[in-house]
Amino acid sequence: MPETIEIKQKSEAGIGRKILTIGIVVILIALGFLVGFSVGKGMIFLEDSRIALVNREKKTSVDFGLFWQVWDIINEKYSGKSDYQKMVYGAIEGMVGALNDPYSIFMDPDMTKEFMGSLDGSFGGIGAEVAIRKDQLTVVAPLKGSPAMKAGLRAGDVILAINDEDTAEMSLGKAVSLLRGEPGTEVRVLIQRNGRRTAFEVKIKRDTIQVESVTYEKKANRIAYVEFARFGDDTEEKFSQIADQIQKDGCKKVILDFRNNPGGYLDTAVAIVDLFLDEDIIVKERFGDGTSKVFKGEKGTKFSRDFKIVVLINKGSASASEIVAAALKDYDMAYIIGEKSFGKGTVQDLEEFSDGSSLRLTVAHWLTPKGNDINEKGIEPDKVVKMSDKDFENNRDPQLKEAIDYLRKL
Repeated sequence: MPETIEIKQKSEAGIGRKILTIGIVVILIALGFLVGFSVGKGMIFLEDSRIALVNREKKTSVDFGLFWQVWDIINEKYSGKSDYQKMVYGAIEGMVGALNDPYSIFMDPDMTKEFMGSLDGSFGGIGAEVAIRKDQLTVVAPLKGSPAMKAGLRAGDVILAINDEDTAEMSLGKAVSLLRGEPGTEVRVLIQRNGRRTAFEVKIKRDTIQVESVTYEKKANRIAYVEFARFGDDTEEKFSQIADQIQKDGCKKVILDFRNNPGGYLDTAVAIVDLFLDEDIIVKERFGDGTSKVFKGEKGTKFSRDFKIVVLINKGSASASEIVAAALKDYDMAYIIGEKSFGKGTVQDLEEFSDGSSLRLTVAHWLTPKGNDINEKGIEPDKVVKMSDKDFENNRDPQLKEAIDYLRKL
């Protein structure tokens, strides 16, 4: 999680439609763990007599007997004080973790609050999207201007330890909670970077992270430069306004910068592409049961094919940003410059529960308009331009320079 992770509510491609049935089943299974055996125990009263959990009808052949044996042993023999609510959350987290899916995660109320704050564009932490990639805690993207970026973290960095705590078997939720914290406090991360033989430690002072989802700058030669940091609640409206301003400024050449953009709402990504494509397929969702859903443009375009468009991507471009880049690439609407993208081709639903907790669950894969599955593969740029260590150290941007040079020649 994307320190933040993406959702689908709005569908993700990162948050999308809410599947109430799944949410109910998940939470009832978890509560069923605490209810007791279906026959014989009926109703179980915990140490606090105000808490009573009632059993529910079994709709699976799974035997929960072992779980209840352990639960009872803890209640009878554990010498410390039991926190039943934490035990419930721990059981659910373990159940979701057993899916072995890096993007499915259960979040307790505190984590959910932080997560939703990150989508709103303001939260406390180091300002980096992280995910489990090939069983390693990996930086998807440091957010622009964040403590993580200022400290030198880069997309693709593997976090081996957080404050000396090994991340090898750490859940994504725990990793996120360790990276988050009060502004002004410090966190130490042990980093393994591709190309370096030895790991190195980075100290990062947490801060309040506030991110503008999309910004616009008119550059020389009437080139419009639009930088997308994320796909949040306000991105569609802001980019629509930017599109109008680009027209007023007489710009016919546009750079869309999705570098270090970890994604966000699928619906927002679809709306952005809709401004470029007219009634064409934007993205396809493929579900586990073999069914699929197609998203098409429907609002009308603001950018005709007379516009010359360059899209910038790198290792930190993931999910929703990949949806936009892939759609424009498939329809030959844009020339792609930079490095291969992250490769997150799955869709998560976000279920929010009455106690403030939530579940992000992978429900589908998304495919490009041409039917390509980019999951764990990424999008290959039309022209590869890499950022060297010296480029980072000297604040040089050869990728952006290449994009401007390309458009000037058209």
